[in-house]
Amino acid sequence: MNICKTQKKKLEHKSKSKTNKTMKLQMLWLALILIAVETNAMKQGQNATIPALIVFGDSIMDTGNKNYIPTFLKCNFPPYAKDFPGSLATGRFSDGRVPSNLIVEKLGLGKTLRAYMNPNLKPEELLKGLTFASGGTGYDPLTAKIMSVISISNDLAHTYLAQSLRYDRTSYANFLADSAVKFVKELHKLGAQKIGVFSAVPIGCVPLQRTLFGGILTRGCVKTLNNMAKQFNSRLSPALDSLDKELDDFKVADRRCCGNGLLAVSFMCNSLNPFTCSNSSAYIFWDTYHPTERAYQVIVDNLLDKYLSKII
Repeated sequence: MNICKTQKKKLEHKSKSKTNKTMKLQMLWLALILIAVETNAMKQGQNATIPALIVFGDSIMDTGNKNYIPTFLKCNFPPYAKDFPGSLATGRFSDGRVPSNLIVEKLGLGKTLRAYMNPNLKPEELLKGLTFASGGTGYDPLTAKIMSVISISNDLAHTYLAQSLRYDRTSYANFLADSAVKFVKELHKLGAQKIGVFSAVPIGCVPLQRTLFGGILTRGCVKTLNNMAKQFNSRLSPALDSLDKELDDFKVADRRCCGNGLLAVSFMCNSLNPFTCSNSSAYIFWDTYHPTERAYQVIVDNLLDKYLSKII
């Protein structure tokens, strides 16, 4: 996770309209980026706070934006969110809460982060932040077109083949990293003060990629995808070492909890399937693509414990 600290820039009254339009355009293609915006005067020392959190990303951060977009990639039905309060499937790609929920709670801003597309969003909720994340998005604009979402891992997993005539694997990973850096610079110009960017995950080890490309019998991690993720991280920051970390105390790391069969995501993970596991916390993955709440909790705790002091 790279941390970018900047001094708040005062925007001229004449440029506010133009800035708002520019910001809306930028929201269309950001993936896996977390932005902590200080909306009040900058506070120094140990008492510094983050009064609002704005999140952009893909299905890992989405709290329901996909519900209001015409796309096949949805999860607003059981058994998704079976461990969420009230077992209400609100469009989170997990058995419970997702990182955007856990982060906002860790920062003391509330229990959840509302989705930008939610028609019931209240003005006062904007004061604490919201998420623009949408499942299936990516840094590459083509990813949004393919997946029908609000325009990194989806770029690597889904869009590279469509771009393979233009890029080889290394240059495509570099293109994505350069796009991330460019986006951070644009956010800086718009007045964002404190920005945190998540590195790419080992996408080749998620159950879906293991099933499709990991070998019929072995179902191993897909090295080419993981190498692209490593290349992305090394381009973005030599200091990133997230791919070397392992999650402890999980009994099942190579299969998902939800449903049965080799492919179980979105509509293939449903309440009609009787094989969903009873103990989600024993699994790293909820469906064949997304982690469980417990796995997310471990990731978020480790990231914030290590980096929170650098962004407040």
